[in-house]
Amino acid sequence: MSSLVRLGDIEGAENLYEEWLSVKSSYDSRIGDHLLGWYAKKGDTNKALEFFKQMAKSGQNLYSSTWEILSEVHICNQRISEALSCLKEAFMVGAPKTWRPNPVKVSALFELCRKQDDMESAETLIGLLRQSGFLEDEVYASLIGLSDGTIGKVGLSIKTDRVDRINNIYEDENTDDDVSEVVCVQPTRG
Repeated sequence: MSSLVRLGDIEGAENLYEEWLSVKSSYDSRIGDHLLGWYAKKGDTNKALEFFKQMAKSGQNLYSSTWEILSEVHICNQRISEALSCLKEAFMVGAPKTWRPNPVKVSALFELCRKQDDMESAETLIGLLRQSGFLEDEVYASLIGLSDGTIGKVGLSIKTDRVDRINNIYEDENTDDDVSEVVCVQPTRG
């Protein structure tokens, strides 16, 4: 399915997903993450939210990656509360050894908090990162703009010129099909 998504054959990927749903012996939300990520990347909020609801109805547990992708949808729609709620779910589901939030997405949420002057949400996110131990990793903390001098301070200055450096480092660590950059695209109306 990931190959079909990468090739842009979304109809083929959707058909394959539906076929997989009909014959699966157990549900793995990471299969659906490919399509959810595509909808998020293309700015199709309605399709992404609809697809997520379908995934959630499966009755199976959703992975951290699924919640993180959904947070990206909300970040692009400037809904801090919803994005933070999704990341909270991701933190609760994920074990720090197997998942860590994409620094580009975390930085994008911090930037949105700064733009909307929502420092309470920014502090909540810092608390989640601290509680999960991610801020102990100096490299990760610096990638999201929270080096030791800024952790715990309300003054968030996420520099957009770091995005290329973050993407390069994060892509080296993660060889899967994770969307490593929050790019908010408005869908075209046809």
